[in-house]
Amino acid sequence: MRIMFLIGSLTGGGTEKVVSMLANDMVSLGIAVNVVTFSSNSTDFFPLSSRVQRYPIGGLVNSDNIFSTIFWNLVRVVRIRRVINKTGPTLVLAFLPQTNVLALLATVGKHCSVIVSERNRRNAENLSWMWRSLRKWTYPHASVVTVNSVEMKEILERELRGSVQLIDNPVELPNFPICRIRREKLLISVGRLVPQKGYDLLIGAFQSSLFQHDDWKLVVLGEGKDRASLEALVLERGLDRQVSLPGIVKSIEEWYRIASLFILTSRYEGTPNAALEAMANEIPILITNTCGEMPNIVQDKVNGLVAERSESKVREKLDWAYENQPLMAGIGRAGRGTVQKYERKAVAKKWLDLIIRVS
Repeated sequence: MRIMFLIGSLTGGGTEKVVSMLANDMVSLGIAVNVVTFSSNSTDFFPLSSRVQRYPIGGLVNSDNIFSTIFWNLVRVVRIRRVINKTGPTLVLAFLPQTNVLALLATVGKHCSVIVSERNRRNAENLSWMWRSLRKWTYPHASVVTVNSVEMKEILERELRGSVQLIDNPVELPNFPICRIRREKLLISVGRLVPQKGYDLLIGAFQSSLFQHDDWKLVVLGEGKDRASLEALVLERGLDRQVSLPGIVKSIEEWYRIASLFILTSRYEGTPNAALEAMANEIPILITNTCGEMPNIVQDKVNGLVAERSESKVREKLDWAYENQPLMAGIGRAGRGTVQKYERKAVAKKWLDLIIRVS
């Protein structure tokens, strides 16, 4: 068996992390694995096993008009077919809508199965009509369509009028002694600095919360196109001594071990890896009810906190966390218990069972 993973890049991000984990897990089982990206491997953030064959094929170009878009996507399809001809995979496993469509177009007439995977909520709000039309046309030709949230499963099953398989995100459960946890007066969030993540709302809620008036820090770890506007917002709100945006960090685990609360206020999500990782590290989490699968995982004031997505409601929940700090450690421990079912090996087995079934 030979598997070809196809994704735009392996830069920092939840989907990219999942791909690297699955590729490494599959190759450790003796399966031949290729990872193909449009980006250069010099931009890789997540490590791959030396036994994984890496194919950066280029074509990661931002098109500024419809003709350029069509041209570059045809180039990508041709390059994917070349790699398929060269490596002869029995299965192509593609991730994210545009890449999924290109994978299905590139495998027309090829003797290999194709699994496509959606990792976020994608509809008219954040996916263009062209890609939604192509998705509706091509996805029925996939061997299996997978998602990581109930919400996206329902959206795609209505759109495709067919079954979609739900497979959870894998989480690396940390094995650390309790003495290594040293909670500080620190709130964190992890994710790309893009409109989806709603960091403008988080900064506003923090400004008016009790945490802000008691010298706590808010750190947002990640990088993205909203950096300049978020930095300007921090200065405008007079929060430059309490709110920081350090960018992408290599050792995220060190932040998990000192943070007292993880917060996610996204406008939409699939199943955010960062939130599951925070729970795995016993950090109490606060999410909004727009965070994809997370409201199905988190019970308010049991294994996390859930707020409606508005600045005032998030501030109210922040204030509850501040006023009930003695309870938060127990909520964090309950969160760790909740994510046991997402343990990496267990999820890898679900993927392997699926791969064997369709190959």
